[in-house]
Amino acid sequence: MQFVVKLRSRIGGIFWLSAPTANGIRTLTLRGRAEVFETREDARSAIEEMPAEFAESGIAFSVESAD
Repeated sequence: MQFVVKLRSRIGGIFWLSAPTANGIRTLTLRGRAEVFETREDARSAIEEMPAEFAESGIAFSVESAD
């Protein structure tokens, strides 16, 4: 099974975590452009690497099935 990272804003907006750019920066994107992770652990690691400001601003991360 493969996984994606879902981000939900405090006001209900839903975004997905992209693959890192050439500079190693991940962005918020549409579902069709989300990075697909091979394992749940890989997706969780990507969440842990995100700047603390995301969580501090009220964004909630979750790991979802890519299906």
